[in-house]
Amino acid sequence: MSFASQAREEIARRSLQKDCCVRAAAYGIACFAKYFDASGLVLQTEQELTTQVASQLFARCGVQGNIIEKQRPSGVVYEFSIRAPEQVARMHELFGTTGTETSLQIDPRLIRCQTCVSAYIGAAFLCGGTVTDPQKEYNIEFLTSRTNLARDFEALLAEHEFAPHRTRRNGVNLVYVKSCDNVERILSFMGAAEASAQLSAQKAVKQMRNQINRHTNCDTANLGKTARANAQTLKAIRFLEEQGALETLPEALQQAAARRLECPDLSLTALCGCFDPPMSKSGLSHRMKKLEALADALRDAGVDVAVLANNHCCDNGAEGIRTSVEELDRCGIRHTGAFADSADYKKNNPLYLTYCGIRLAIVNYTYGTNGMPVPEGTVVNLIDTVRMAADLAAARASGVDFIVACVHWGDEYQRRENAAQRSLAAFLRRHGTDVVVGSHPHVIQPWVADSSHVVLYSLGNLVSGQRRRYTDGGLAATVEAVRHPEGRMTYRLETTPVWVSVPGYRILTPEAADTMTLPAAYGIFRADLDALPGNGL
Repeated sequence: MSFASQAREEIARRSLQKDCCVRAAAYGIACFAKYFDASGLVLQTEQELTTQVASQLFARCGVQGNIIEKQRPSGVVYEFSIRAPEQVARMHELFGTTGTETSLQIDPRLIRCQTCVSAYIGAAFLCGGTVTDPQKEYNIEFLTSRTNLARDFEALLAEHEFAPHRTRRNGVNLVYVKSCDNVERILSFMGAAEASAQLSAQKAVKQMRNQINRHTNCDTANLGKTARANAQTLKAIRFLEEQGALETLPEALQQAAARRLECPDLSLTALCGCFDPPMSKSGLSHRMKKLEALADALRDAGVDVAVLANNHCCDNGAEGIRTSVEELDRCGIRHTGAFADSADYKKNNPLYLTYCGIRLAIVNYTYGTNGMPVPEGTVVNLIDTVRMAADLAAARASGVDFIVACVHWGDEYQRRENAAQRSLAAFLRRHGTDVVVGSHPHVIQPWVADSSHVVLYSLGNLVSGQRRRYTDGGLAATVEAVRHPEGRMTYRLETTPVWVSVPGYRILTPEAADTMTLPAAYGIFRADLDALPGNGL
């Protein structure tokens, strides 16, 4: 049984003792019936119980009517009618009406006491009312085709502080009450005490469930927000680490990154306590946002390819490598050198690219991983001439126009390449490498170039937090590759010094720097670069 049917049955079972209340209930039936005029009264409803109540009420008032069933395509319709002339006359005499009124309005003389009001409203509900299941929403409605009656009925409900509203829907007047408390009160007022109690109980359950859901959703949202924020920051840190950029950052950012790596699951508030002395939440949040911004800056700066093989690529185990690969994929940056798994290795070693119709292969290797073993399941390209020869042979066999080898090698802070670098560069050239780009020393080292081959032993620092001599800048190298009609390739190297200005970490080229007033360190950087033997400037 529906909630509305339950309420309707309760109202139907209600016993009215006083004659005035019985008449008020019968009057409610007449007002909300389909027809109530000089020809009589017709009430049509899908509820058989309603017609039985109407018949009993009018009978107690001395007016007899008939109940019939009508079969409709939509189902059975029950009809209570008063059509006999003498019964029609008694009905109008009972209500003080003639049936010829141009507009039906509520006659206050027929509603003498509070119980009369209750009986009248209850009868209106039986004829033209419904109530929504409280599990869905709180709403009770009364429908009538009579506009003035709807206005008077709204006023009657308002007088008893049920806060009604009135509107029209599909040409029918609708008086409704939405508030949970008011729906509960009006049900009880009409005699549907059990339905009112059920609504109250359902309301309590809803309130408890909503409270629990609010707390749960709040906790879940906070946990999810913390987890997402932590994951985003970790990805950025590991990406910077794989790029070799982390160690060049200011000490404060390096410290923040180290603490986050050590405690990946802690909330930002909890992580503040891991510092000595403890940091403020706002201060730590600022540092974490800077780290995230640096990772995205690589993409925004136009970085298309990242080489991941370096001595720090295993610092955070398999998760560090996999997260770096995932973050680069998110940013749309191609990558090679360190690989999340065998599938990644097969796809990106060598890394094949096509630009302006010229196809190239990129390979990437590192001298070591700071003594750390390569995590199980991942792959890191180490300097191994057997393996390198095989990779280069595969690249040449694929029909590429030229090959670029990015090698992490050499001695840190040494301004000249060592014998091992020169030997490996010669090996790479013999096996078909056209361009060699070196990293790791953190300072600029000499380079050699002609129309057929380019070797850059070390480009130094592009973005540098290191301020000692030789480390506060680097080279931006441009290699122009030209494919001639017969298939021969030629190369032209252009180098641009870049110096990092702090604060702000602005990367300055001579075009900009030479027009600015800069610290003496910039002049020393340019003089050191000019004095570097074999620099080709």
